[in-house]
Amino acid sequence: MDEFFKIIVYIIVANIAYLIFNLIKQGFKNYYNYIAELFTLMIAILWLLNKGFYSGWVLLASVVGILVLIILPVMLQGKIDSLMAESRYDEIKFFADIKAAIAWSNPNYHLKDMAEIANKYSENPSKMIEELKRLIGLGEPYDGMTRLFLGLVHFNSRNFNDLINDLRVPDKTFDQHSFEELLYLVRAYLETTRYDEAVEAQIALEKKIYENNDEKSERKDNAVINRFIFYAFMGWKEEYDDLLNSNKPGVDKLPLELKDFWRGVCFFYSGSYDDGEKQMRSVIDKIPEEYYIKEFMQKRMFGMLEHKDFFDKHVLSKLKELHEKYKTGLKELIVKNEKDNIEIKPQKTVTNALSFIILMVSVIYIVVFNVSDSVELINMGAVSSFFVKNGEYFRLISYVFVHIGFIHLIMNLFALKYFGPPIETLAGWGVLLAIFFGSGISGGAASAYYGNTLTIGASGGVLGLLSAAIAFNLFKIKGANSFSNQSNISNLLFIIAINIGYGFMEKGIDNRAHLGGLLAGFIMASIYAVILKSNELKKIVNGVSAIVTFGVIGWALYFHILGFNENTFYPLKNIEYQLCDVASTSFRLEYPTCWSIEENSAKLQGIGLKGPFNEKLLVAVCLNTDSEKDFLKMYIDQRMNEYEKEDNFDLKSVTDPIKVEVRDNTYKIIWNLKVYGNTVTWVDHIFFDKDLAFIVSFIVASSHLQGYDNIMEHVVSSLKMK
Repeated sequence: MDEFFKIIVYIIVANIAYLIFNLIKQGFKNYYNYIAELFTLMIAILWLLNKGFYSGWVLLASVVGILVLIILPVMLQGKIDSLMAESRYDEIKFFADIKAAIAWSNPNYHLKDMAEIANKYSENPSKMIEELKRLIGLGEPYDGMTRLFLGLVHFNSRNFNDLINDLRVPDKTFDQHSFEELLYLVRAYLETTRYDEAVEAQIALEKKIYENNDEKSERKDNAVINRFIFYAFMGWKEEYDDLLNSNKPGVDKLPLELKDFWRGVCFFYSGSYDDGEKQMRSVIDKIPEEYYIKEFMQKRMFGMLEHKDFFDKHVLSKLKELHEKYKTGLKELIVKNEKDNIEIKPQKTVTNALSFIILMVSVIYIVVFNVSDSVELINMGAVSSFFVKNGEYFRLISYVFVHIGFIHLIMNLFALKYFGPPIETLAGWGVLLAIFFGSGISGGAASAYYGNTLTIGASGGVLGLLSAAIAFNLFKIKGANSFSNQSNISNLLFIIAINIGYGFMEKGIDNRAHLGGLLAGFIMASIYAVILKSNELKKIVNGVSAIVTFGVIGWALYFHILGFNENTFYPLKNIEYQLCDVASTSFRLEYPTCWSIEENSAKLQGIGLKGPFNEKLLVAVCLNTDSEKDFLKMYIDQRMNEYEKEDNFDLKSVTDPIKVEVRDNTYKIIWNLKVYGNTVTWVDHIFFDKDLAFIVSFIVASSHLQGYDNIMEHVVSSLKMK
């Protein structure tokens, strides 16, 4: 359960970091104080984890921090927006004050200032508008916030000319106005019969629908609703009916009565006056008297009928002229936008299968075996510089399926499920597997090249998919923009930073494998991006990639099983030895050729050796005048006292001295330890020769001594005085 809590905490930290990242993109100088709040929260959470606090309490603290600093401000903003829409300006201040007190940012302080003006002059709208205008001139985003506030006040008051005057910036083109500003401007131009400008504003609005990917769905809904109104007020009957029958997102959010009424308005403005009046009246007659919308519809209809002659003589021809001029271009723009941003259904069959296999193999390893045991990691298929140099290249594949714990596994699976489907959809499942395993091989090779001890995990392959997404986005592979959230370069770069940062925080994570996978994924995807422009080549490349990938996996599996069954993995394999004769010592011995003498290890009458997986061999010689029994008791007592003083050493068991036949008068003691939560076995061979006692201590991060026994016995038996 503690591990599960820790996973959730890391996800929370990643989301806080992502929010900070987005705030920086929006403008550091505007949000620096809120960024400081969130950064402090993130550091506090990481500090609590690092200090070893129970993960459940850390999770609770994280959730409280998220609720106060992130969720509550969002809820307060929702309440403020609702009050604004209902013209309840005097009630906004309370919620704006709380939001500014919780989330310290200059835009929130500006919102607080506007709310104070709205509260003070809620009974005097003209004075409110005058005071709000005084806030303009501070620059963006503050001027934009003020203009939108003014626009909403004018819109609620039906002061459309003033709305245009205050919202429209003369030295800006329509394309330079924000999406929200254009929504108000289109409606205001329609209400004031400034139809040329209404069309220009609508065209600019259509271009901006997909500008901000984070608000894509909301923008589409608002844009569709605005398009309904535009078609109705411009009298574009065919376009209105096409939109009504399209079932686009946003259509279903409008009341049926309102859609039918606007259809009548559309008929009327197209010149079909009788049909329009009949349609509007039929809708009004069906609506109960108590519905507020009925009064609005009646006023709208009576106003249109009252000015019908003027409209027929002076406006209708202009609307028809604009329809002929812009209908084709606007339709093509909408179609192109929707085509370019169509949401392709992701293909994820192979991604799911790959995730399932990694999950099952890793869970079996974690549950059945001890992933903190070096020998068991070796048997599972971990990769290392030592093995690669000795020709065990299959480990560059097998290590991908091994994970150090559930946090490591789940983070990799989340990333694989996130980046796999887009790559599988855009490039094909053969390319997906080739990039994943190719990046994994590259990550393992990079780690081995720089002399790692043991590396495991799918991080290299996952980060290869991530950098492949960046490459496909940069090279604009067909359909890449349909996965806007996954392929947004800045977001991908952020996730890369999070993964590498996590690698520095958690023990056992190898960032060299991360970087190797990233580089390989980008290079492979860049090559594929050129080839995949041809649909014919795409099929061939996917087939070849799949065959090669399965061939490599099969080859790796064969040699992994073969080596495991025939006990050819270190330390069970046959070991060659070499002579160690250090001048400062009074003895010499033989040790494995794959081991090394530690620098500066030679001490008075002693020496230290190091194995390829951080095994330690310490040899010491001392004078002894006590009996063998007394010496052994004294030695054990001394070691026990040392372990009791070490907080991070947990002695699980110790054997009584056992006499062994390695050489005369030799005793063996085995200490089973947990050091920083990891399995460690310390084996002492103690033998006596006249007035000397020899202590040969062997330390290994494993409880499996088979294989190592031969090494220890060979070293002990070879030890001789000079």
